Amino acid sequence: MSLCRRSRAITDNLAVSKRDWIYVGLMVFITVGFVVDALVWTAGPTAMQWNSVIQAFGIMLFVYWWESADADQFGKRRTSLARLLTFFLPLVGHAIYLYQSRPWKPATALLLLFWAGVFGLLVIGALALTPLVISGEYP
Repeated sequence: MSLCRRSRAITDNLAVSKRDWIYVGLMVFITVGFVVDALVWTAGPTAMQWNSVIQAFGIMLFVYWWESADADQFGKRRTSLARLLTFFLPLVGHAIYLYQSRPWKPATALLLLFWAGVFGLLVIGALALTPLVISGEYP
């Protein structure tokens, strides 16, 4: 195998898929939500409630979109139950989709990694913004 073919094979394996970009978009969306929370902190609870509603709806849409891209990428079909529950309860619907589309071990690993990233970012954002808001250094 020539060096050119070997490097192309490595590059093909490292290609970022649509579902990966959607996940990155989800992480950016959550981060922007934290910034908005910090900026509207002085506006009172009503402004933060609107941001929370927008964040909840956005997370649901990103998870729904990720599942659609994943199903297209791997030639899987999403059931009506998984689609419906992803819309109303993203974590539950996502779990149903993953367990219906994969063997249980890869489904469990992907479910844990996907939501660990989401909740991990939420915790990191909360920990990063809390001292700034409490000290009054951030609006």
